Amino acid sequence: MHPLHPWLMLAAGYGLFFYVFGKRTAPSVIDTKLMRDFDVTAASLSNLSAFYFWS
Repeated sequence: MHPLHPWLMLAAGYGLFFYVFGKRTAPSVIDTKLMRDFDVTAASLSNLSAFYFWS
């Protein structure tokens, strides 16, 4: 095994973690704009963002 292999695997795991973290928190950053543009309540917006992860 190459000595760099464990570090590459760790970096890939960290990269995927932060990618998914960004995808999960992105709707909360623009929630007021989404609520205004789609003319929905906070409960409806949370359902919309939850359905994204089911698909």
